[in-house]
Amino acid sequence: MGKLNLSFSRINDYLTCPQLFYFKHILKLPTKPNPYLSLGLSVHKTLEKYFLTKASPEAIFDLYEQNWMNAGFSDEEEEERWKTNGKKMLENFIHFEQKWEGVPVAIEKKFVLRFEDYDIYGFIDRIDRLPDGRSIIIDYKTGARVEEALKQDLQLRIYSLGFRNLFNKLPDLAGKLFLKYELFNTTSYTNEDLVSALITIDAVAYGIAEKHFSPRPDEYRCNYCDFKDRCPFFKK
Repeated sequence: MGKLNLSFSRINDYLTCPQLFYFKHILKLPTKPNPYLSLGLSVHKTLEKYFLTKASPEAIFDLYEQNWMNAGFSDEEEEERWKTNGKKMLENFIHFEQKWEGVPVAIEKKFVLRFEDYDIYGFIDRIDRLPDGRSIIIDYKTGARVEEALKQDLQLRIYSLGFRNLFNKLPDLAGKLFLKYELFNTTSYTNEDLVSALITIDAVAYGIAEKHFSPRPDEYRCNYCDFKDRCPFFKK
């Protein structure tokens, strides 16, 4: 199989269901576009362009129109409903920015972590410097689920590993901005926290290398899986 190329999304797919990972990343079967993905990509791309072009707050909605992805919607009415939800998230973002004292120093910052058997790559949505000089990594979330226990959050710990690799130190803070609610949760990590993340990643890499791709059924998730028609467990 050669050296593995991993990312948080790939790692998360394996942890969600090894067979999902197999269908999606080994067989490379196509997935269907869906409203959740289109909205998330549209908002993320808009925010990236907002900072890179140094646009005014008023211009963010023009950028949203330019970067809107119209894939995965059943009809125009459904698309417009999701598009409106995204506009509300951008309104929340602008309101957050008006109160926030951090200064962005990097947008969509790429990192690559190289290990013996695998590499991990990713993009940090945003790195800010706070007025007191501390650093914070920020990840935007467009979903409805709010994660409270960020201390165990694998995505932020991977991004913190990426930050450490780039700057030879840990970020002082790491946070998720839940745009639907204008809710910003933060935490901080120690090197020990990141070691526990690497243990999880090592286990995933081992499972992939050993071709452990058994399904991990879940009544709710399986119903929405792109590959349920191919899954022997779902057909039972």
